[in-house]
Amino acid sequence: MLERVVRRGQHDGQFDDRLPADWLVSVVIALAHTASEQADAGRLPPDRAREVLRTSLLRLPRADSGRDEEDGGTGRTGRTGRTGEDAARDG
Repeated sequence: MLERVVRRGQHDGQFDDRLPADWLVSVVIALAHTASEQADAGRLPPDRAREVLRTSLLRLPRADSGRDEEDGGTGRTGRTGRTGEDAARDG
């Protein structure tokens, strides 16, 4: 299901299509495990671990990441005006 969300986001221009979808899925899962481990070890309070995970997940796959030179600094890929956060929220 997560891979389907990533692929749809890439197709719609919301997620960076230069990264393999299976890579993004693996990174999302690894980040979730890391957030849990940080909370379990007491290095982050559980609420902060969730916040850090959410922030990381919303920034990671964004189509505008690293595209400043390609898009003239607009942060858009030319496909849609939606963000990675929109795709994550829409599921």
